[in-house]
Amino acid sequence: HWQTPDGAFFGSGKQDGKLAVLFPGQGAQYTGMLRDLACQFPQMLSALELGNSTFGQSKPNERLSDLIYPIPVFTDEQKDAQTAQLNDTRNTQPALGAVSLGAWQVLQHFGITADFTAGHSFGELVALHAAGRITADELMKLALVRGQLMAQSGDQDTSGTSGGMMAVMLDKPTVEAFLSENKLDGLIVANHNSPQQVVL
Repeated sequence: HWQTPDGAFFGSGKQDGKLAVLFPGQGAQYTGMLRDLACQFPQMLSALELGNSTFGQSKPNERLSDLIYPIPVFTDEQKDAQTAQLNDTRNTQPALGAVSLGAWQVLQHFGITADFTAGHSFGELVALHAAGRITADELMKLALVRGQLMAQSGDQDTSGTSGGMMAVMLDKPTVEAFLSENKLDGLIVANHNSPQQVVL
């Protein structure tokens, strides 16, 4: 076995111990993500086709794969516009679902199985699929609906009952003490992401 300086590991033979697979959440997206896999593996193309057909149910004139792999453009403004379109939560979550599903199917093609699966935020849905709890079709439908619902809650004005989220780069006890001392009852710790990050 060997590894590259940037942290890619290669090996063959029987693995020692157990393997966990972690799937990324929203924020990991970028235009052209996993293009190399899409150009080489039918498993990735199959996942993108499923993404296109699911996405087309709500946006009949758009293809999800065109948002992930947009046509080449030559100005920063055009590139920024393509990035902004992919970063729309309604597009981001199905896009991450499709490429994560495709990457997982490519790994399975090479005989990789996971003893444990986990995901960060949105990635939990892909982890559920990889663990055999939901089908690929269900994953893509959930990704589409989740993205739509999260976008709707963000579109409401602040006088309604909409919520919002923010990451705070502090430990959980410090944040909870601050909320209590300042009687900020409308804010709650919704996620404990790491020892130095919580989401309110």
